[in-house]
Formats: sequence, C-alpha cells, structure tokens
Amino acid sequence: MVNKQKAIKKKQIIKYNSSKNIVNTNKTSIYKYYFLIAILILTTFVFSTSLNNEFTNFDDEKYVYENNYIKDFSFHGINEIFKSYFKDELPVTHLSFAIDYKLWGLNPLGYHIENLFWHLLNIILVFFLIRLITKKDNLALIVALLFAIHPTRCESVAWISERKDVLYTFFYLLSLITYIYYIQKQYKLKYYFLAFIFFTVSILSKYAAVILPFFLFAIDYYYNRKFNAKLVLEKIPFIIISVVSTTIHFILPEVISSNNIINADYQYYDRIFLGSYALMYYIFELILPLKLSLIHPYPLKANNLLPIEYYISTLVIILIISILIWLFRKNFKYKKDYILGIIMFILPLTLVLHIIPFGGNIIVGERYSYISYIGLFFILSRLYCNIIDLKPNIKIYLSIVLIFITACFSLITYNRNKVWKNSITLWTDVIEKYPCVIAYNNRGTAKMLLKDYTSAINDFDNAIIIKPDAYTYFSRGVSKLNLKDYRNAIEDINKGLLLSPDDFKAYDSRANARIQTGDYEGSLSDYNKVISLKPDYAIAYNNRGLIYFNLKKYTEAIKDYTKAIELDPNFENAYSNLGSTKGMMKDYIGSIDAFTKAIQINNKNDIAYYFRGFSKYNIKDLKGACEDWVIATQLGNSQSAQMLATYCK
Repeated sequence: MVNKQKAIKKKQIIKYNSSKNIVNTNKTSIYKYYFLIAILILTTFVFSTSLNNEFTNFDDEKYVYENNYIKDFSFHGINEIFKSYFKDELPVTHLSFAIDYKLWGLNPLGYHIENLFWHLLNIILVFFLIRLITKKDNLALIVALLFAIHPTRCESVAWISERKDVLYTFFYLLSLITYIYYIQKQYKLKYYFLAFIFFTVSILSKYAAVILPFFLFAIDYYYNRKFNAKLVLEKIPFIIISVVSTTIHFILPEVISSNNIINADYQYYDRIFLGSYALMYYIFELILPLKLSLIHPYPLKANNLLPIEYYISTLVIILIISILIWLFRKNFKYKKDYILGIIMFILPLTLVLHIIPFGGNIIVGERYSYISYIGLFFILSRLYCNIIDLKPNIKIYLSIVLIFITACFSLITYNRNKVWKNSITLWTDVIEKYPCVIAYNNRGTAKMLLKDYTSAINDFDNAIIIKPDAYTYFSRGVSKLNLKDYRNAIEDINKGLLLSPDDFKAYDSRANARIQTGDYEGSLSDYNKVISLKPDYAIAYNNRGLIYFNLKKYTEAIKDYTKAIELDPNFENAYSNLGSTKGMMKDYIGSIDAFTKAIQINNKNDIAYYFRGFSKYNIKDLKGACEDWVIATQLGNSQSAQMLATYCK
C-alpha cells in the first residue's frame, strides 16, 4: 500500500514538472518575440537619422528623379518597367520606386521610410532563417541584432538607390527559408516552387542574387542530402535563371566599360591580390568599422607593383585557409554550422572580389557586405553560444561584451547615417578619407546645383590636379559660364572635348558660351554637332532655333521649334519661341496659337501673356490684348503695365 502511494506521488511530481517545463518553454517562446521586437525598435531608432536625408547625386538621379520608368504607374508603364530588365536588370526595384513616386512624388522622406521598412523585414527573416537552421532562439536573436545595427548597413539603408540591396536580400532570404522547408517537409513541391519564385523576384531586384543556386548546395550539405543527379536536377531551373541573368549582365555598357578599365590597369594575377585585400577588409571592418566610405578607390601601382598591404593580405588569407583546412579535417560539434557560415560569407562576395571580372569601380564597398555578413554573424554567434555552453559561469561577462558592442555599433550607425544627409556631406566624408577625382567632381556638381559656382570650381581644380578628366573640364567650364567668364569657359570645354570628342552636352555648353560672346556662327556649328550626336535632344533644336532667330533666319527657326515640340509636346519655351518667331513673320494667328499652348502648359507665364497680347493687338483685338496685358501685369510683367497705360486707358 505504501509503495503504491509512493508511485502515485512520483507520477504526480513527474506530471507537475512536465507541466512546469511546458510553461517555461511557452514563456521562452514568447520572450524571443519580445527580444525581436526590441531589436526592431532599436533599429528604427538607430536609423531614424536617415529619415531626414535628401537625395544624393550618386545614382539617385538614375533611379529616382531622372528615372522615366517610375513616372508612369499604369499597365503600360509597368510593362515598360519589366522590359527594362534587358537594360539594367532591376525591374522590381524600379517598380518599388514607381510606387514611392506615386505616393510621395519627389519627397525623399517616403523613399527613406521604405528602405528602412525593408531592412526591418530583413531582420525578421534573418532571425527566422537562423532559428530554422539551428533551432536556437538566442543564437538567432544575436545574428539578427548584429545584422540590424552593424555600421556597414548604412550604405544599404540610408542610400536611396540601394533599395535594390534591401529588396533582393528580402526575396533571397525568403527563397532560402522556403527551400529549407522543402527539405524539412519531405520535399513538398509547393515549397520548391515558392523558393524558385522568390529567387526569380530577387534576381529581378539585383543581379547579385545569381549566386543563390550554389548556396542551395551548401544547404543540402548541411542537411546531409546525398549528392546525386536528383540533387543537381533540382537546381537546374535556378541555374538557368542565373545563366540568363549573367549573360545579360555582361553585355551592359557600364559593365563592359568598368571591366575594360580594370583590365587596362591591372594584370590578371593582380586580381588575386585585389581579392585578398578586399576579403581582409570585410573581415576587419566587421570587428572595427572605422574607415567607412562610399568610395574606396582602386590602388595606384608604383613600378608595376601594388601597395604592400595587398601582398600581406594575400599571405594572411593563405594562412587563414590553411588553418581552416586543418581545423575542419577534425570532427567537432557544430562543425557544419561553421562551414555553412563561411560559405554564407564568401559566396555573395565572389562577385565583388575582382577575381571574377564582373565589373565595378571600387575595390570594396560596405553595401556588398549586407547579405554576406550574415555568415560571419552566424559564426560569431555560434561561438558565443558554444563558450556559454562550455563555461556557463562566464555568461554574464560575455553578455556585457555583447551589450557594449551593441552600444558602440548603434552609436556609429546613428552618426554614420548623418553623412548621407545630402551630396555635400556625403562627398566631403569621402574626400576626408580618399581625396579622389570622383569625390571632388560629385561635390563640385552638387555645389553647382546650389549655384555656389566659385566653390565648385575649387573642387574641379582639385580633381584636375589629381587626374585631368573630360567631365571635370566640362563641369568647370559650365561653372565659369554661369559666372559669365565666357572665354575661360570655352577654353575648359575645348580641353574636355580633346579627351571626349563625342560628348553632346559639352557642345551644348560651348554653344551657350559662344552665344554670350556674339559668336552665333560658332554656336550654330556646335548645335549642329549636338543634333548629329543626339537627334532626339529637343533642347538642342530649341536652342538652335534661337540662333536662327538672332540671325533673322525665321523659317529655319520655326522648323527647329516645331521639331523640338514634336520631340517634347510639353516644351513650354519652344512654344513661346515659336510664337515670337511667327509674330516677327506677321503670322499673328499662328503666334497666338503658339502662345496659347505655352500658357496651357504654364498659366503663370507672364511673357507668353504679354506677347500674345501684342499679337492680338496687331489683329485689332484690343479687348483681348488688354485682357492678356492685365494678367501679365498681375504676374509681375512691367512691360504689360506700360502697354495697359498706353493702349488700354
């Protein structure tokens, strides 16, 4: 009887402990989401400084404010966006910008909010990916935390044009997650197809996603899948998409151009040293992100040799590889986690380590580490958890270290976002670290937009000292043109044309300068050259029409204005100029029609009202003329006020 009572009591204790464990497990399960939410809140605060930033003059014009693809959010417009894949491979990115443009116009706040939104979603996906692989909440949370706030994230989040980075990463991670589900759920095809769809969308967001099929083999290795024909056949659809995208990528003009520059300046064996240096840079910046910069220029060679650090980096990489080979020959716990982390780190970087000639105009870039660092964060987090498992008594000390690192990274990131405030602050930061031609040129261009031409000229002077460049001469010439230093402006543009004789914008600028010096024939010659180089350039036809007008060749002027309007039906100035020219030829009805078109485009055009009034006066429509002069006077036209006083008393 006593033994029976003891057995019953023992069962009750076991049942109680079991229910207690379930409660504790549930609490732990809930706590992980609290921690994840805390990470998201911290990230939002850390990146809040990016929300005050403006557009910059480095690709933002290409992807946003000069991007015609995003301005037509209709079925036709979306169709054109996806056709753009064969020009720059970024239709999904263009589509996201089109949505922003529809919602926000050219207010940069909306674009920054969406970049941050995608980064927050990526943090969530990183957490679920690592948790899916390891079944460890704490490990996944640490990886998500480091991914969220590391200072190298700034370039991908604070730079509007890098929307492609956060977008492709989102779909890349979704593809990995669904592929793992495909393995874990006994190869259910719906997960396979989802993985393929997400991969396709990822590659339509940014070309860098082409490496994903090779990482799928690493996932297979991690889950002990036997390497056979079936395994390879699974990847064929993914590989086909990668091959097609790579083929298109290699025929893009900017890729061909950048490859030609690299191949001209560096021998093939130099790529080994360039790649080794880049790899060491990413490892070093993970721990000490101290020299962050938008531009990290290629090194200058002296006596056909690279700087010494490139050769040292190669030796260090060889040593690291040797140690890893020795280490992985042994069997130890979580060995596969470390191998997977290394592959996760290295594979995305293979496209930008310069060993494979995929183009690019910088030796390293923080944005390239956005997805790659997940691998290193995974390795560090696994190491952190392993040490705690072996020596639980030092958990408190390691936690303090993690909190300290979190605080440091958060502070650096918070302040780094401010560098992206505008083009001036961005390029000033680059110049402080790497005083290079592109930085001086772009800061000078930004100053030109602010009409600070004298300061812009100083930047262009510095760029020319480093390396004479056609763009720099052209830009300095335009700055001098705006300062009415016409002779020196023409001289600079001439120097630029010696280096780049087919730049239509240079001829356009020189034509403007020649007009100011009274050299109409020289200006006419330049506009003829512009039109021969770019026949669809409406501004050139309008400007050449002005030359013909000044030379009293009104018939030729009318032909050019008409062509400009044909190319750009909303060209307000072309309509006004056409109206003036027809007025000079006493075609007052035609003149009135042209000025009316200009007013329909811009009802604040006081000059159009004034001259239309003149044409109406010449056909004896005094009432209509006076009405136009009244409006022009209200808009601030003093000549109209005089006409009112003289003819409309």
